[in-house]
Amino acid sequence: MKVARYVLKERGEEATSPSTLTGFPRIGYKAKKPVPGWKTGDIINVIKGQNAGLKGVRIKTVRSKGNFDIRQGDKILSVSRNHIQPVHRRDGYNYSF
Repeated sequence: MKVARYVLKERGEEATSPSTLTGFPRIGYKAKKPVPGWKTGDIINVIKGQNAGLKGVRIKTVRSKGNFDIRQGDKILSVSRNHIQPVHRRDGYNYSF
């Protein structure tokens, strides 16, 4: 059985693969988590930016960088989390405003 050995030569150099809590190398990097507090299906108002004035639209996709895709009719638009205001959180029911 071969054992992977990582040697740090000088201060500031790091191993090529991050390790787990037990010290073993991870196979890959951890996936980024979506923006906390927002879910697909939340109803929002867009208050700033290029799409300002949209009211009662649903979040279609939550991206890890803080952008959201929203559906307005047949169009899919992208907005930043800094440009929106929550109206209603997703709870499993369908609402129309």
